[in-house]
Amino acid sequence: MTPLLYQALSLRTGFAPAAMFEQLRSRYESNTRKNLKFVTELFRILDCLEAHGIPAIPLKGPVLAETVYGELALRDFSDLDVLVHSRDVVRAKEALQGLDYSVSTPLSETEERAYLGAGYEYTFDSPAGRNLLELQWNIVPRFYAVAFDVDDLFSRAASFPLCGRRVRALSPEDLLLTLTVHAAKHA
Repeated sequence: MTPLLYQALSLRTGFAPAAMFEQLRSRYESNTRKNLKFVTELFRILDCLEAHGIPAIPLKGPVLAETVYGELALRDFSDLDVLVHSRDVVRAKEALQGLDYSVSTPLSETEERAYLGAGYEYTFDSPAGRNLLELQWNIVPRFYAVAFDVDDLFSRAASFPLCGRRVRALSPEDLLLTLTVHAAKHA
């Protein structure tokens, strides 16, 4: 909310005390720098996956900031979410190791097979931070009884601008549905 509050108050001179406005400006600028670092990292991840022939769609994070909020700086986020096909998860995990990413909770081969069938995401750490990346092969875990056909999500995805580059993103209709289910998961 801080970036949106700053934007609204910046249009109204004298509406907020100078010290408060300065604090909001500082937080807004800090969030902008952080988000730009995330975009740089997202591009690095997408380039890596593409180099390994793995189709990927960034979810939420910077893409949501640009497509829904209209500006990267207006949304605060703390990780990156990338959707891949379930058949590509193991190859994506191996590719990401080349970028110094490691799965937050390592699993044995048997555990991994079971988790790939029942789970929906791997959380990765990197030298840049813990839980920095969530590699997803579904929108929510199966026990939510909401099934998204990931192949259909990919087929309807379109190219959207993000910081001077084009990236694949969910169609507006799929974005609305996935965000609604994601919000319900957290609420």
